[in-house]
Amino acid sequence: MATLPVVGALLFLPALGKAVVRGSPTAAPCPGSKTSLHPVPGRPSFNFGNARIAVDLPNGARFVAVPDGKPGWAFIQRNGWIRTKLGWFTARGTPHVSGRRVDRTGRPLRADIGPLSSAPGGAFYPSLLYFPSLGCWSITATAAGARLTAVVNVVRSTEPKAVHRLVLGSRTSFEPYGKGWGTAQPVAVDNGGDPSGKAWGVRWTRSGAP
Repeated sequence: MATLPVVGALLFLPALGKAVVRGSPTAAPCPGSKTSLHPVPGRPSFNFGNARIAVDLPNGARFVAVPDGKPGWAFIQRNGWIRTKLGWFTARGTPHVSGRRVDRTGRPLRADIGPLSSAPGGAFYPSLLYFPSLGCWSITATAAGARLTAVVNVVRSTEPKAVHRLVLGSRTSFEPYGKGWGTAQPVAVDNGGDPSGKAWGVRWTRSGAP
């Protein structure tokens, strides 16, 4: 039975698992709008604007986008656009909403404004906003002469991705006496024959990394 090649593979696997990742240049910070508690008297749900037009922004004017179907404030759709909902207050008239990237050129934001709706706190205009990309965005709303501009940051969620653990060989490797084969990142393996086919105290470092 040839066992030395197996031992050699085990010795080199940790080295192959390591990779150098080069980061991209750091993007300029996005100066998100500062929200307040009561821009509209008697309407505490709106946190940015004035007595004529206001909106309810997320904390820090930061939209954290997650895959569509997961809980969150903004959602990455299959076509790559990011969808979110915002409620608007206006003293008079339906708001018209537009938006553009601040940090680079690109396609404009798309906004769908719903009809005036009722809520326990008072009337508001619901809207669906669609960002074609992540980044720093300027959103402008106008209604009956009132105007409001908010700067928001649309970012991707940093939720950790699933870790794929390396499985060494298969459970049928070196039957019937082999041990550790076909399991995820075993700490010991044994070919079940010559003592040189044993390895123990194995440590796995970033196995399966690109």
